[in-house]
Amino acid sequence: MATTNLIVDFLVIGITSLVWIAPILHYAMGREWLTVFDNLGVGQLPIVLAAVYVIGIPVSRVADDVTGLWNRRVRKKVFGEGQGDLYHQRLNRIVATSVSASDYLGYRRSIVRVSRASGVNLAAGAILWMAVDLMRPGCVAWPWNHAIPLACAIMSGVMMRAWHVVLKGYFLSVKDIYTQLPRTSARRVRGPSGRR
Repeated sequence: MATTNLIVDFLVIGITSLVWIAPILHYAMGREWLTVFDNLGVGQLPIVLAAVYVIGIPVSRVADDVTGLWNRRVRKKVFGEGQGDLYHQRLNRIVATSVSASDYLGYRRSIVRVSRASGVNLAAGAILWMAVDLMRPGCVAWPWNHAIPLACAIMSGVMMRAWHVVLKGYFLSVKDIYTQLPRTSARRVRGPSGRR
């Protein structure tokens, strides 16, 4: 199940990467790059999906790196200062103890991954669409030269807000699920300061 979620996540992330790939292609080729879609048939679908998947992997990694500081801040608010190991130990215990809780957290993690990468993709798209309009005035027809970057910026803000809310909920879920685990299956995980 987790592998299927990861594949779907990378496909969605790769597809949303088109938001920032499109202005690069538009700048380099004009509207000619759009004719590629006219010639696509069902036979090319596996190749397109493979390309989208391959793009999604590094984009997800970059999005994770870009948002790493915010991620650590949210985790610190939930688990406390210097408790990063405590989070990982508790997560590992949950995964080892409860399949249903592990599946639930995997689903939440999937939402975190997709919303984070989509927000970063849309922010990059807003910047690149504005750059194309500045470097090549008239390349994008009015009013689209303003509407596309504005829409990308707004949607990026919405996705990043969703990412933040779901991320905090994810960390709180790890904390809450851990407290509900049976105590007999394994000893409790203690943090660096000896706190539970």
